Amino acid sequence: MRTLIIADDDRIILRGLSETIPWEAGGFRLAASETNGEDAWEAVVRERPQVVLTDIRMPFMDGLELTEKIKEHYPDTKIIMMTSYDEFEFAQKALKLKVFDFVLKPLDEAKLFDTVKRAAEEWEHEHATAKKVIEGIPLLKQRFCENLLTGKFTEEEIRHELDFLDIPLQAGHYAVILLLADHYYDASPRNRYGQELLKYCIHNVADEVVRLECGPEPRPGEPTGLVFSALKDEIVVIYGAEEDETALELQALTLAETIRANVETYLKTTVTAGVGSVVEKLDRVRDSYHSAKAATELRHMTGKNQVFLYRDDLIKPKADGYNAVGSDWAPRLTMKIKSGLEQEAGAILDGLEEEFLSRRPVDLVRMHMLGMEIVFSLVHAFQDWHEPPYAKGTVEGLFEEIHHYRTARDMFERIRDFMNDLSAAVKERRLRQHKSLADQAAAFIREHYMKEGLSLQDVADHVHVSTTYLSAIFKKETGINFSDFLLETRMNAAMDWLRKEELKTYEVAERVGYANPQYFSVIFKKFTGVTPSEFRHTR
Repeated sequence: MRTLIIADDDRIILRGLSETIPWEAGGFRLAASETNGEDAWEAVVRERPQVVLTDIRMPFMDGLELTEKIKEHYPDTKIIMMTSYDEFEFAQKALKLKVFDFVLKPLDEAKLFDTVKRAAEEWEHEHATAKKVIEGIPLLKQRFCENLLTGKFTEEEIRHELDFLDIPLQAGHYAVILLLADHYYDASPRNRYGQELLKYCIHNVADEVVRLECGPEPRPGEPTGLVFSALKDEIVVIYGAEEDETALELQALTLAETIRANVETYLKTTVTAGVGSVVEKLDRVRDSYHSAKAATELRHMTGKNQVFLYRDDLIKPKADGYNAVGSDWAPRLTMKIKSGLEQEAGAILDGLEEEFLSRRPVDLVRMHMLGMEIVFSLVHAFQDWHEPPYAKGTVEGLFEEIHHYRTARDMFERIRDFMNDLSAAVKERRLRQHKSLADQAAAFIREHYMKEGLSLQDVADHVHVSTTYLSAIFKKETGINFSDFLLETRMNAAMDWLRKEELKTYEVAERVGYANPQYFSVIFKKFTGVTPSEFRHTR
């Protein structure tokens, strides 16, 4: 409900205004009815009304003085003055005080109520607008900061925006500290927060460190700082102070290291910080930002959780034709992984990583290109397989992941995991193939054991492998060599024939692949301990 205060030294008018107009029904709470300006002022301080309806002439403090005090302390309060024709001079002064409106005596109650209602509605509209502006300030600050990094503003425009947004950033020199959330793209348990929440937590830690260094409201001549989120994994600190370039650079490095240590201690995650060049004006902050960004490009070579300075010698790039590693690794790696030689393939990959790190500096783009090339070589090794040992979606996801890695160590570790998965899949498939091969060979033997002179070569030709390979695989999978398996199959068949039929020994011999009955009898007795005739009589 809206709050209203009325002030008039004429008690009759005051009683009439208070009692005859249905304020409450119209949405107003009449908080006070006073006969002089001083009491009215005390009521204003106590009640903080949206609307004050006051007479001009009153004892102790007239309506104009009351209006001046209200406008000084509560400028958003709407004031309506009651006046008569002979008070025009006072009315002119009241206009300068920006009162909402005047109503003439004698008062028309309907018009008076409508005026008070319009005053309250304007107060509500202004407050709603102000609330939207206040709520939009963080967004305006964010856009201003982002544009500051792109160099879109002149120095004069920057000063105007700083005043409007109430950002204290006055200093003699400035430097950008760029913080990169090391685990921003990490889907592992190390990123316990999620991307935006992770940045929010790091932002809070950085802001707290800057506030401790600069104070919550920096005074002229003292260090000042501004912390805001930028693109993707970036949090930016603009640090300013009156010191010379060398002193400011040292202070910025110390500040960056404090932020890095606090993030690791309190958030159990890490950031990589880059300290940019020192500039004199805010319209050159973009230069400091770009040099800080260049400093963090070392992260993929030297590792995360460090502070880099833009002047580090390692940042100087090599020529465009520089290769990340040599070119003879691909055929060796693919041969080892295709053969299921996991350790040998791992050694080649380890060598690639060591060679890459020894050739510093290599920019992040080349690191990603190398990662893509390694993965492509591994995938290409199985192009002739009907069913490759990887899912298409897995490879596509890995290519996407590689672009997000910010250190060589993390990228190679992920490729190593993929390569080990390939090796495990190759081994499993080979085991299945060996088992299938042995099963096919055994089935062929069972179907053709009656063929005289059935040889290992006959079976090898059937399953399309060499006799040496088949002999090794068959023994490994069945636990028995080819000759013993063929003998066992023939003898089991011979015993079945001897149990079922009244066959001569030579007939049984012929049916299980022996042309010489005497040789069959010798082999049968050796296998069973009895001759075929003796076995027949014991059935």
